[in-house]
This record gives sequence, C-alpha cells and structure tokens, in this order.
Amino acid sequence: MRIILLLFALIAIGSSCNPISERKQPIPTLYQLSQMDLKLDGKQLADVYCGNCHLKPEPEVLDKATWENNVLPDMRRRMGLYLEEDFGVPLPEDLGVPDGVYAKIPLIKKKDWDKLKEYYLQEAPTELPPNERTTNVKAKVAWLEANEIEMPRSYSNITTLVLVDKSGLVWLGDSEKGLFQIDLKNKPIILDSISTPLFPVYLVGNGEGLSLLAMNKIYSNQDSAGVLEHYAEKNSWSKIRLNEGLIRPVHVSFGHLNMDSIEDYVISHFGNHIGKLSVYLSKNNKLEEMVINSNPGSKKTVLLDFDSDGDLDVFGIFSKATGGVYYWENLGKGEFKERELLKFHPSFGITDFAIKDINQDGLIDIVLLNGANSNLSPEPKNYQGIRVFLNKGALEFEEEWFFPLHFGTSLFVEDFDLDGDLDIVVSSSYNSLNQEMHSEIVFFENDQKEVEFKPYTIQTFKDKNITSLAVGDIDSDGDLDVIAGLFEAPKSSNKLNNYWTPILLIKNNILNK
Repeated sequence: MRIILLLFALIAIGSSCNPISERKQPIPTLYQLSQMDLKLDGKQLADVYCGNCHLKPEPEVLDKATWENNVLPDMRRRMGLYLEEDFGVPLPEDLGVPDGVYAKIPLIKKKDWDKLKEYYLQEAPTELPPNERTTNVKAKVAWLEANEIEMPRSYSNITTLVLVDKSGLVWLGDSEKGLFQIDLKNKPIILDSISTPLFPVYLVGNGEGLSLLAMNKIYSNQDSAGVLEHYAEKNSWSKIRLNEGLIRPVHVSFGHLNMDSIEDYVISHFGNHIGKLSVYLSKNNKLEEMVINSNPGSKKTVLLDFDSDGDLDVFGIFSKATGGVYYWENLGKGEFKERELLKFHPSFGITDFAIKDINQDGLIDIVLLNGANSNLSPEPKNYQGIRVFLNKGALEFEEEWFFPLHFGTSLFVEDFDLDGDLDIVVSSSYNSLNQEMHSEIVFFENDQKEVEFKPYTIQTFKDKNITSLAVGDIDSDGDLDVIAGLFEAPKSSNKLNNYWTPILLIKNNILNK
C-alpha cells in the first residue's frame, strides 16, 4: 500500500512544479493529496516533493544554517504552506512573482513538512568542507602579461560586456548604456561609441556590423523588456531592432537552422522565476519563435551540426532548478528533440561551458564551469569549480577532471600556447559575506599526455570584480589575447578623477618567449 501511495504522490506532485495554468492534475486532487496520511519518513517525503520539480538536492550540498534560514522557508512557501514565522515576509504577488510559482493553497501538510525539514536539518553539515586544491597553483605564466587599462575619461564603474572583433579592436559596454570601440594595439584610444536604449549585456560581431542583446535591468528581474538589435556602420551607425519583449536575455547564437539563406538565431532568456530558450527561424520573411525549453535559467548555447545532416543542432546549459547540459537535435521543419546530457541539483549553479574535443579522439567533450552565487545560498561551496567530461560515445559523458574554484563566471577553451592542444582560461568573481571583493583569472595549461591541466594565477583583485571575458588577437601577432571587463566598487572621488579602468588586458607573448 505504501508503494502505491508513493507512486500516486509522485504523479500528483510532479504536476505542481509548473505554473497552475499548465498543470494537468486538477487543483482539488493536489489539495486532497495534502490531506492524506502518507506515512512516509522525511527522506521519502523529500524524494517525493523535491525530486519531482528538479534533481533532489541531498542535505550535504548546503550547510545547516542555509537550509534552515533561507532555502527551506522558500521551499515551503512555494508549496503554499505559510506559518506564523512568515509574518512580515512579502507575499509573492507583492514582489511581482508570476502566478503559479508559489502555490496559493497548501500542497503539503504541516506534519509532513516538519518531517521533511527535520530530515534536512539532521543530515546537513554545520559547515561545508573546504574546497581543497590538491594541485599547487603557480604564480604566473612568463608569456602572459596582465595590465589594467586606464582610459582618459571618467565613465561608469561597471563594464557589462567585452568583445574582440575580427580586426582586433575591442568593444565594451557599460552600465551607462553605451558601447565603446577601443584600439589597444599601442596607447589605448577610443575610436567610436554608440548609445544603447537599455543596458548592453551581450555583443556579437555579426556580418557587417554588431548584434546586441540589451535588458532593462542588470540584476534579477521579472520584466520582458529585453531587445536584440543590429548595428551597421555606413557614414554613421544605423540600428535595426530584430526582436523585443525578451525575458532577461543573456546570450544569443547565430546560424542557419532551417537550411535557407537567412540566418536564424537562438536566445537564452535567463529570466528569474520565468524564462525560456527560444529558436527564432526565418520563415516567409518573418521570424517564427520555437520555444525548445520553457524553464528559466538558460545561460548559453553552442550551435553545431553534430549529426552531420547539414543543419545546426543546439547544445546549451541551464542554471537554476533545471541545471544541466542539454542537446537539441534539429529534426528539420522547426522541430527539435531534447536530450539531457548532464543534470545537477539547483545549488550547483552552472555558469559557462564549452563544447570541444579535449583529448583529440574525434568526439566532442564538455568543459563545464559552476559557481553561481545564489541569493538563497551565497556561501562558497566545495563542489564549485571547472570540470572536463569526456565523451565515451553516443553523447554519454563521464567526469574526467575537476579543479576546485569558487564562483567561476566565464571560460574559454583555446590553444593559447600554440602547442596543438587546448588550454583553458577561467575567471571567477564574487563578493564575500562581508562584501569584500575577490576576483581572479586562472590559466590552465594542457598536458598533452593525459587530461590534466597545470593551473597558473594570472591576475587577482581585492577591489574589483570581473564581469565579462573575451579572447581575440588584439595585436595581430597570431596568438590569442584575453580581455576581462571590470567592476570597481564606487568611490566618492570617482566623479572627480579623470580616469576610467574598464578592462584588464592579458597580452599573449608566446611567440616572443
């Protein structure tokens, strides 16, 4: 009888993960479930309730205080169970949260919640174990030279994006809603600038111009005011709005997805409580949106003709509840088949990835970075870092290498030392619990004999955060340089000083060593 009841609970509660309007199970049935005497212990209740909205997080992934004070109260309110301790806590509708994210009726009984909560608090550690590095990180690489670039004018203290174009010129965006073209070959010179309608967040050198994603607010928000615009330069910059109403867009990939002559694109609507991953296909001189995943947390995509059928398939990462790496096979005619390649619990916090053949066996592998600093669990975690998953065939992946790194934000996988194998450069950035800034850029040199990388610290900051990362041949010498966008904590003297430090240049001198 217990097994039957558990299966019924799995089916019924699984429908409560979606907005109410999308649930297949009627609300009265969910309510009846919450009134049943399930006779399950705390672990079984966690398996039922937590494991059907996302990969169930084990108690040891967070410390006891974080579970008790942050995560568990939010989980309980999402299931519609409000207690006296919630007095004074803003209601979801007061915070602009869409209907259906937090249930309006209790979907779990108080006595069942108490058992679930007790399970997590009894099993969770008082503090997480340290993120210990077994490999010593060397201080520097002789042929990588890092320099902060100061510009002769005061601007915003937040660089929101960086891009190195094909000519080696650097584009950067800032929180004052501007794009700047900079020549760094000799003395830094601002060559051009463009005013943008919203905050610039992602830029692509596309054809004869630039394609820009911009959003209304930099930080977590619910609005759908994001835009995709294309800028073309003739005598001056002209602008065409390609798309609007985007839900906190953070990444766009361009490519031919439906075999015609018009370029299509894929936008990651990261969102907050709501979001999606959408393919925009050209059709009869119009764009047709195909939502290939309706969950929030979409971070980045890579387009690749994996099955060699002539059209591009989609690889992508999600953070938040559906954290993982996914593959969408392009079946043609606007149809995509989703396959989950790697799956992680919500606190894992994927931030970036690359699809590359790391061990040169002819199969694509995954390089994955995790370290998102969640509002509910901002502390460093012992499982944050960079991982290499090798493809064992048929898109079955196994973790081969891991290096601990707190709060990793961006990565690039390229042959930086020109020795024929792939190296990795990674940025990490965060504010500690006492709001001190910590940032670093780490270079991983590939050992050709096996999947092993030698780590080197290229730059560390205690007064700046690294907001973005880009690579390109800035000095046209045949190797790849690295650019990092910076955020400097506001100072009262900033408006008075005639300087601006928006970027860090890491010049690659491998050909001159």
